[in-house]
Amino acid sequence: MLASDFIINYFFYYLLIVFSIFFCLLVYNFNFLVRSFKKVKKTTWIILFLIFLFAFSLRMWFVPHMFQIYNDEYAHKDVAQNMFFYQSACECHGIINETGCSVCIVPAWSPVYHFLLSFSFSFSDGFDFLFF
Repeated sequence: MLASDFIINYFFYYLLIVFSIFFCLLVYNFNFLVRSFKKVKKTTWIILFLIFLFAFSLRMWFVPHMFQIYNDEYAHKDVAQNMFFYQSACECHGIINETGCSVCIVPAWSPVYHFLLSFSFSFSDGFDFLFF
């Protein structure tokens, strides 16, 4: 089996296992995390909130808003769509039918971002308005 076939066919399940373990460990260590954040002083939280508020206000009211779509953003959406609907980490260069893509190639980017992006299709029913 080629490495590209493994990535296309099984990498989705590998990432599902890794993120499931990560989530279980996060739940298991939740009390430890809460205790470590309780050690942070109240003034530090206030300073962090003020920094966030300042950055948010700069972005919303002083920096002009520009709508930009780069060339590869459609490809990222397509890889995430293939991961969600067909459980294959592939960039489609062919016809998509009910069984998947006819010509799949391994994407040039790390599939982890597409795996996380594929969860958004469960909220949007696969529509493109969520992304753009």
